[in-house]
Amino acid sequence: MRLAILSGTFNPIHKAHIDVAKYVQKEFDYDELLLIPAYNPPFKESCAPAFARLEMVKLAAKKSNLKVCDIEFENEKKSYSYITVKKLYERFPISGKIGFIMGTDAYVNLDKWYEAHKLKELVEFIVFEREIPFSHTSVKLMRDKGFKLIEAKMPFEDISSSLIRKKLEHGERVNQFIEKEVEEYINEHGLYK
Repeated sequence: MRLAILSGTFNPIHKAHIDVAKYVQKEFDYDELLLIPAYNPPFKESCAPAFARLEMVKLAAKKSNLKVCDIEFENEKKSYSYITVKKLYERFPISGKIGFIMGTDAYVNLDKWYEAHKLKELVEFIVFEREIPFSHTSVKLMRDKGFKLIEAKMPFEDISSSLIRKKLEHGERVNQFIEKEVEEYINEHGLYK
C-alpha cells in the first residue's frame, strides 16, 4: 500500500488543508491518504484541546471523504513526526516511502525537527509553496542537506489557522475558510474566544 500523510496541529483545520489533501490524492499515486492531528505538537504553545482538534478534523474529513488517523493520541505525549512515521510502518503494509505533505514554510526548518535525518530516510517530502518560494535560498539549502522534495504545483492559498483564530477572537465569520460543521463545533464549544 502506498501511503501519504498530512499531519499537523490543525488549530483549526481549514479548507486549504483539505484542498492540499485532495490534490495529493488526485495527482499522486497513493492508495491511502491520512490526516493526522498532533496530540501535543512540539513547536506550538496555545492550542485548542487535543480532542477538540481531533473532532474538528473528523468533521472536515467526513465531508471530503478523507480518513483521519489518531495515532498520535495513543501515548498522550509530544507528537514527533519521526515516531509517528515509524509506527505507521509497523502498523500498515506500506510499499515504498510514505508521502509526507508539508509547506515550504515548514520544509525550511526540517533540520530542527526531532530525528530529522532519520525521518528523511523514511519519507518522500511532498512540498507545497507556502510563503517561501521554491526558488528561495533556504529551500536550496535544505536540498543541499539531503532533504529531497517533490514540488507540488498547486497554487498557494493564503489561509492560515492563526488568521482564522484572530477572526474568531473578534467575533468575525470564518465560513469562507472552514467547513460549516467545523465553525459550528467551534462556536458550540467556545473555542478561540
